Amino acid sequence: MLQINMADVMNVIGSLTPYLIAIGVLFVLALIITFAVNKKTVKEVATRKIIHSESWLVALVGIVVAVSMMLSGPLSTLLNNATITKYMLSDTTVSKANELAKEVQSEAITMLKNDDSNLPLANKKVNVFGWAPPTRYTAAPAPAPCLTSMTPFPCLMA
Repeated sequence: MLQINMADVMNVIGSLTPYLIAIGVLFVLALIITFAVNKKTVKEVATRKIIHSESWLVALVGIVVAVSMMLSGPLSTLLNNATITKYMLSDTTVSKANELAKEVQSEAITMLKNDDSNLPLANKKVNVFGWAPPTRYTAAPAPAPCLTSMTPFPCLMA
């Protein structure tokens, strides 16, 4: 059964507060104009009707704008999550992903175990090749001497 967390409901209402206030203000202003424009203040019936209809029309447009801003703003993620097509991974996909993760993990652990005394590289020559994007250690792609050098990490030493 669907459980509703009241803290989440209050957070959603809190995010809608400015829009709800705008809707309330527009509604109250339309009511005030409707009651203020009466037989005593405006004698001509046609003018009263125009003022009443225009005040409610302006209030309606403002309310529609506020509601559309609520739906495209704070409520958009909530509505997308409620209406989106949900996809489930198949059991075979999950098991293949888990196997791949275990394989990658075992290779990383093998390097950390230092089997065959591969580390440290202080007295060994390493052929560094390939291209990598600039990182915080290199300011630009590796120049040609870095690609062919037989010393470990020649670009960092340069």
